[in-house]
Amino acid sequence: MNRLTFLLALFCVVLSAHSQDLGFEVIEYKPAPGQHINLENIGTPQAAQNIVAEKRNLVSLGSFGGYLVLKFKKACENHPNNPYGVDFSVFGNSFEGSSEPGIVYVMQDANNNGLPDDIWYEIAGSDYYNPTSTKNYRVNYKNPHGNFNIPWNDNQGNKGEVIANSFNTQEYYPNQALFTDYPQDSVAFEGTKLQSSYYESSNVQIELEPLAFGYADNLPTDYYTDHSIPDNPYTLNVMEGGGGNAIDISWAVNENGNYVHLDYINFVKIVSANLQDAGIIGELSTDVTFISDVQENENLTGNQSVVVIYNHAPEAIIGDSVFILGAHFIDGKPSSKNLSYKVNSEIGVFTDGNFVKTLVGGNVTIKAELQEDTDEFNVSSVFFREPTSIQLNTDFSAFYAGDTLALNAVVLDQNEVGIKYLSISYTITLASSTQLLNEGYSNSLVAINPGTDTLVISCVKFPDVQLKIPVVVQETQNLADVYISIKTELENILPLQKIKIPVSDLNKYLEEPQNDYSAFEQPTIAHAICKGLEKAGTAFSLKDDDKANGQLYLYSVEKEEFYTYGWGGKTDPSAFAKAWIVKLNGNSHIRGFDKTTIKSGDTILVYHVSNLLTEWELTTLFSSADTVILGNTATIAAKKATCSYQNNSITENEQIRIQNREVTFKGTTIDQSLFTNVDGEIEYTFNEAGSTFISSGNDALNVFVDIETGTNLIPEERLKLYPNPANDFISIRGDSNTLQKIEIYSASGILEKTLLDQRMGEKIDISELSVGIYMVKVVTKHSSQSFKIFKN
Repeated sequence: MNRLTFLLALFCVVLSAHSQDLGFEVIEYKPAPGQHINLENIGTPQAAQNIVAEKRNLVSLGSFGGYLVLKFKKACENHPNNPYGVDFSVFGNSFEGSSEPGIVYVMQDANNNGLPDDIWYEIAGSDYYNPTSTKNYRVNYKNPHGNFNIPWNDNQGNKGEVIANSFNTQEYYPNQALFTDYPQDSVAFEGTKLQSSYYESSNVQIELEPLAFGYADNLPTDYYTDHSIPDNPYTLNVMEGGGGNAIDISWAVNENGNYVHLDYINFVKIVSANLQDAGIIGELSTDVTFISDVQENENLTGNQSVVVIYNHAPEAIIGDSVFILGAHFIDGKPSSKNLSYKVNSEIGVFTDGNFVKTLVGGNVTIKAELQEDTDEFNVSSVFFREPTSIQLNTDFSAFYAGDTLALNAVVLDQNEVGIKYLSISYTITLASSTQLLNEGYSNSLVAINPGTDTLVISCVKFPDVQLKIPVVVQETQNLADVYISIKTELENILPLQKIKIPVSDLNKYLEEPQNDYSAFEQPTIAHAICKGLEKAGTAFSLKDDDKANGQLYLYSVEKEEFYTYGWGGKTDPSAFAKAWIVKLNGNSHIRGFDKTTIKSGDTILVYHVSNLLTEWELTTLFSSADTVILGNTATIAAKKATCSYQNNSITENEQIRIQNREVTFKGTTIDQSLFTNVDGEIEYTFNEAGSTFISSGNDALNVFVDIETGTNLIPEERLKLYPNPANDFISIRGDSNTLQKIEIYSASGILEKTLLDQRMGEKIDISELSVGIYMVKVVTKHSSQSFKIFKN
């Protein structure tokens, strides 16, 4: 799994490895496609052999069906004096909350030729008898011949893909250069498929609960204990010995499901048994480290009877039913003893046999016990979530005609935790100023005219759970749409993002103003500073005192009762030589922030310097786009420059790219760090919709990831942009008479040109644009559409 930073791939080849001291050999390895296949660290013959030499070495079997065949150097005996009746243990890299169980098979070398060419018998673990397990399951993987998703289809008519992720970018299908005997068009595997316990909890934590007993990579390992001393597989959630997964040869069954008696075994085959995409951590795949024979010890005994409750959903919505099923085992084999079930009667009852449901939110405890011996039991629980309210995470504080904002709302339960799987509906009461846009699972609100509408958000399944909020579309007069970031030397206050900067009265932000700052025709640097710090939720103040010769400067920024001061360029005495500096489109300003106007498309960096009398290093983090389509790639670049201050001006040396700088990417389920290449860049593919926070040191930015655009508010209205490619002019045709707004963006997301109230069909001059690709956003009264054009 990609939870390990060095993970892994293995290949299909017949091997003969000479173990140093672990007592087994690697005979055959044939992985299914997966995210760790073809990785160099353990995707080579030498890496496969390494598991016989060191207990912490690891091999990954890929998706469903991939397998590894091992041979005991000395036959493993099914001995009656072995502790708890188990005979060997299989170890993987499972840990609490992360189990990826694999099926174990055993074989006797009945013909004594040293080869695994006799009969394989499946070890019937606890879930062999679970009705959710699928026998004789067959899946076929197709080679896409590249680093793409791996398509699969099964013998039940299902189709899907092993999803490629941004953690591992190599090919997932075994490469012929490494897997010389591996079929290169497609490959099929057949066996028992286990029902995955994958569950993403309400706090977005991925849970992979273990099965009771009898599987590989299912239970944790204690590396500091003698592994010939096994755990008791019948004492669940307890580790008595070296951990791992203890196996009794007597659990072996034939193809008809009948138990067979084997006095010894020579070979063990471990097969990846899940076909499950687990979101950010990729597909589930069984991992193997080593196997160990159990030493005889007739004095090491313990309970060999256990009640098992099969894995079920740990959470549910009130009104939904959760199926609970248990079984009783003696010596690992199902008994004929009956179970009875009891629940917390205050909030949950069983209905229709083994189904539990409730109409009230809370935790339901289920107890499965033997009818003839109530002292033998097992306990499980289900948390029922009751929808109580709706939270909207979309900011409408700066919403202007022509804007489109993605609607991001979530239903909250009784603990004010989001319920991500409940559908939400959106309606507008008047629709005079806004219009809803629905594209599949994405909902957006488009601002059409200045005014106020009411947005009504409802839970589809629980319509009484509702939220109504007013949405104000503001006037666009005297507005600048700029990119701004704010940081101190220690941390980022506002990640680089696009913000609309209106003209406003600045007097309220000043301490003892010497001048009047209420009348402006265009927004200025000062307006951008104030709007950016307000958006960051940070207290601040401006000054225009004699420290900066009466010119306006940023005086203080307060965060969590820590103040960062600046003095507008004053350096005498040296204790005052600290300043907030504004870098606007590459030009630096230290005061007079009300004198420089800004326009749409400008880039503004506000940063602090604690000592103007010495040189300082200014680092920056950029993205080639502030908005990308889901699944697309953007370039993240890190740069730095040396700066100095003299004679009230700032000199900045040429920026250089920063190599090997760590950059962190965080989203709802994303949390990973990558390093810039020799060009100071990272090519990053965005595979999660919504906002991705990207940071490095005190530099940060937000990139919004949207579902494929090309929007149409009213399907009947069709707009056409021509010619494409274009030279000096373009035109737009459609049903409307007037184009309310046209915005032209560069490939890097910078707004290059804005036009208002254009006539349909009128020529639009683009002669001043450089050669390249541009995005043209067209807003009419009834639609908002985007076109990609090439300018010759």
